[in-house]
Amino acid sequence: MHNLQKPNIKNLLLVFVLACMCCQTTYNQDQKQNAPPRFQECWVYPTDKLTDLPFASDNDSNIYSALLDGKLISINGFSGEKRWESDLGGGILSAPLVDAYNIYIAAGNINERILKGWRNNDTLTLRSINKATGVTQWKAEFKNALLPIKKVYLFSFENYLIFVGDNGDIYSIDKTNGRIIWKKSFNTKLSSEPFVKTDRLVLATLSNKVIGLSLYDGRLIENLLFPVPLTTIVESLNENNFILGDGKGLLISYNKKLRTQDWKFRNGGEISEVTFTRKGLIVTSFDNYIYLIAETNGRLLWKKRLSGRLLDKPQVFGNHVIVAANDDSTAAVLELDGGKLVNRVILEKGNYFLGDSMRTGNSIVYATFKGILSFSGSDGGGCLTK
Repeated sequence: MHNLQKPNIKNLLLVFVLACMCCQTTYNQDQKQNAPPRFQECWVYPTDKLTDLPFASDNDSNIYSALLDGKLISINGFSGEKRWESDLGGGILSAPLVDAYNIYIAAGNINERILKGWRNNDTLTLRSINKATGVTQWKAEFKNALLPIKKVYLFSFENYLIFVGDNGDIYSIDKTNGRIIWKKSFNTKLSSEPFVKTDRLVLATLSNKVIGLSLYDGRLIENLLFPVPLTTIVESLNENNFILGDGKGLLISYNKKLRTQDWKFRNGGEISEVTFTRKGLIVTSFDNYIYLIAETNGRLLWKKRLSGRLLDKPQVFGNHVIVAANDDSTAAVLELDGGKLVNRVILEKGNYFLGDSMRTGNSIVYATFKGILSFSGSDGGGCLTK
């Protein structure tokens, strides 16, 4: 046999060792990906004036929060230090909406907002605020609502703001100057949180309807009638189905093209949230359970009872979901595969979760009794610095 044809034992051994190392690296990466996130408290911004409105973030580096005294604050996401505050002159009605340069937020009379909502002869003000300085760029005033407004939802679409009042008033507004482009009024209150998908606004009303509007001109493009008002509505990623939940614990997948239900699932209380994950639909309910449901057929994959009513939307970290209950000091870290409790996020003694949470990169920010808390969720622990 020619020397070139003889197997080189050293080379074969080297290939074998490298292959083993590669397999071990892949195994370790898989193990790391599936390992439960470990949390470390990074900072706290002390305040007793947190609202029930969601936080907003700016590329994970800054956090914006509405306060009960009508102030909007900006917090450094790495240190928890306050960057600025802006007094909006009334109770804040919307979560902050952040784009490349500005923050948009709605506020009204603070007493009317808490007790009655915004009514005729009251003024609701929408502001564009510079996110670096907190200085107002422009403001637009709205009056004479047909029904009281207690909450406003803001969405960004191209160069426009979409303003949705929970009373059924909808405006498209020019981001540069606050000018109204178009307006719709349905004279019926919303029954669930609206959402924007592609170039459509979708909302559910107390008149048992699901309505879809074009974001370009407000044109009606969907108008579906259901037996009862819906407490939650989301749309499948392929936009073929609505996932609808009601106040009696019924969840259905509604085929938009065929106008039929593909499946239904019932639990013991009002459906509060539906979250898409790669394992299925995370469904939370006022029966104090969290469920994982197969999106294709509605089959129950697992359920887990919580210590109390779930506070807000679950936060998904890879193969895990994190949920906190009202007035509890511990958030549960559950495996998406089987719902097994694998870790906890624990607050210090005397503190408990109040409401909103937000994922920012590898960290999670919570509203608590003692203020805004940030926890790192990286595999190796440690808080972000800049």
